[in-house]
Formats: sequence, C-alpha cells, structure tokens
Amino acid sequence: MQDRYAGDIGDYSKLGLLRGLFPVERHRIGLVWYLYPDEQHNDDGRHTAYLDRPQLCAADPPLARALRRVVASGRRSARAIERAGMLGRAARYFDERLAPTPVDAAGRRAWREGWLERAVAAVDGCDVVCLDPDNGLEIRSVAKTSRSAGKYAFHDEVRRFAAGGRTLVIYQHFDRQRSHTAQLDRRLAALRRLVGPRPALLGLRFRAYSPRAYLIVAPSCHAAKARSRVAAFLRSGWAPMWDPAVAMR
Repeated sequence: MQDRYAGDIGDYSKLGLLRGLFPVERHRIGLVWYLYPDEQHNDDGRHTAYLDRPQLCAADPPLARALRRVVASGRRSARAIERAGMLGRAARYFDERLAPTPVDAAGRRAWREGWLERAVAAVDGCDVVCLDPDNGLEIRSVAKTSRSAGKYAFHDEVRRFAAGGRTLVIYQHFDRQRSHTAQLDRRLAALRRLVGPRPALLGLRFRAYSPRAYLIVAPSCHAAKARSRVAAFLRSGWAPMWDPAVAMR
C-alpha cells in the first residue's frame, strides 16, 4: 500500500470485500497497511474513474461515497481511509511506514522484527485481519533485509497474524509471467504448506480495471461459514467485478 493509492479501485475492492464478508457491526476488523513510501515512477493509483460509474458504485454506495470524498479532497492517504470509518468503530489499523533507516542488513532485519511486533499488537483482539502489502506475499528474489522488502508480506509474518484462530485476508498482486489462475493456485499452495491442512483457503480475483487477488485463510472452525459468505458475496451486487472463488483443499 502507498498513500497515493488511497481511494482507487484497489481500496474499493479491498474494503468492499471486507465489508461484504464481515459485517462491521459483528466483527472487529484489523487492517495492516504494510505502508510503503510513495513512488513516482509509474501511474499506479490512477484508477479512480470507477467513482463515475453508477453500476460499479451500486455494489456498496456508502463506501463509494466515502472514497469519493477521499479522492476529491486531494489529500489521499491511508489515514484518510481510516478516518472515513468504513470498517466500523471497532476497527483497528496499523499504518507505520515500512521504511527502515538502518543501512546494514542486520539493522534492517531487527527493525522489521520490531515493526512486526508493533503490527501484531495493533490488531490484537481482531477476529479478522487484512494484510495489504504493496505487491503481496514474499518472492524468492527479495530477502527480508532488502530495501524493497517493505512491498511484501513474508511467510513468517503471515503465520504470526494467523495465530489465535483469526481469519486473514491477504492482498496479492499479479505478475505478467503466468496466468492469473496459475498464480492463484501457486499462492494458495504456498499458504497450505504454511498454515497446515486444517484452515480453509480461498482465492478471489477482482477483475475490474487492474486485476488483483485476495487470499483468504479461515480457521477450520469458521471454514464452512467463510465459504458460505464468499458464495453469497459473489451473488451480490459485487458479482460483475469478481471471478468465482478458487478453493484449495
């Protein structure tokens, strides 16, 4: 996540999915932004034209109105999304930037471990936690001590956030090397190795504008409910923007 993305189609998909699956009056949702410093080398975050398409905004009008205000303000940021209150009064957020200052690898590793401890503490007590890294889950070519590590959620971090029987929702960027279905399968398989055989694993592809994926890890005691909620969500007004769920057994 970068502040310049606030209010774009990615936020609409992410917040819409959380609101659709986990009614805010019955759940405490935690959102860990994995906030990365704004970059200027591309036009990411420009996809806000959905706000002028009534058929898309109709999926969640209150959310669309709130995000329109964020975009129109000219002060787009994760904090502005938090202040909009679209995840309910009980929601918790962690928006500390992932921009370590140590110049050596050992210092960066220690800083990241401290960041993780603060993030886990920030969402303590939440039954649903969304991880929103810039790119998604870790890749082999980027170590945790790399300067670009802030764009990824590492597997050990996922394990920490999943502890305690909470449900995880993880943002995942698609690359250009493989089909989106193959990428979803690969990421779900990696999560299966990480969390074991019991939790339910589902992958959803949001296809409007710039396609992206969301990976859901639901503890076994909530597996049936999670599948039912996803099925209902995909029959709702959101249906035209999402592909059928991919489930990992």
